[in-house]
Amino acid sequence: MIQDAIRVTHSLGYRLCILQDSDEDKRNEVGNMRSIYSDAYLVIIAASAKKVGDGFLQTRTSHVSEANDTPLAFQLPGGRIGSLHLLTNEKFSGYYPGMEPVNTRGWCFQEHMLATRALVFASHTLQYHCRTNGVRNIGNSYNYSPDGTAGRVPGRIFSMAESMRSQGSSIQPPARTSLSAEEWKSTREAWFAALRNYTPRSVSHPADKLIAFAAIAETFHALCSETRYLAGLWEDTLLEDLLWKKPKPPLPRPEAYRAPSWSWASVDGKTTSALTTLYYSGCPA
Repeated sequence: MIQDAIRVTHSLGYRLCILQDSDEDKRNEVGNMRSIYSDAYLVIIAASAKKVGDGFLQTRTSHVSEANDTPLAFQLPGGRIGSLHLLTNEKFSGYYPGMEPVNTRGWCFQEHMLATRALVFASHTLQYHCRTNGVRNIGNSYNYSPDGTAGRVPGRIFSMAESMRSQGSSIQPPARTSLSAEEWKSTREAWFAALRNYTPRSVSHPADKLIAFAAIAETFHALCSETRYLAGLWEDTLLEDLLWKKPKPPLPRPEAYRAPSWSWASVDGKTTSALTTLYYSGCPA
């Protein structure tokens, strides 16, 4: 996988910036993950690789039936002839990112969430993701997902964070109450969506449960700088944030302490919030 990543990076004219399996580099850079991923020109996501020994540049087979579709030939660079297949939505079986091995890994979540642009090497497609245009499938591909940005960090947070960095660290972000009711509702919904997507994932070292999510929390903190972040929950909305629940049947609690018992980070498995769009008013406290 690393060799394939180097090959793609060099082919695109860029350089790798993150060392692998270096405890020293991890200690030095873990606090910079937010800026590393959000400022990177492009993030490569080897979604189909199950382990580091797997590559991701292999030939991909179609995940839809080609029966009764319409083949269309086109010329590739170098004179080769490729083909694509036109079919109606009724014939498309759908593509679900949750099927990919990368979506079981905790550390990989913030890579995708914070990336300005990402090339996703999935099992059946090569996809291009960006903050504004959802999912663009490339190559052996059929689907455009209008919901490709679902669960992503709201663009307002990114634009604010970039503005703060350009003006210097002494510039403080506006207080949480500067948001309109609709903006606050959108931000809270995105936070709960991030938790739903992150908590089912695993990390190699259980103690990293909160650390691997820290860059996401830091990004959201740009819009609520006057509140404190408490082990995965926010002080100003603590009563609401405590309304999370474990999966059924619940998984055993970890033997080693990693977070207070009232934090979702203290348990393994997907957690969900009792607050939904139906019940949440969307107004700042």
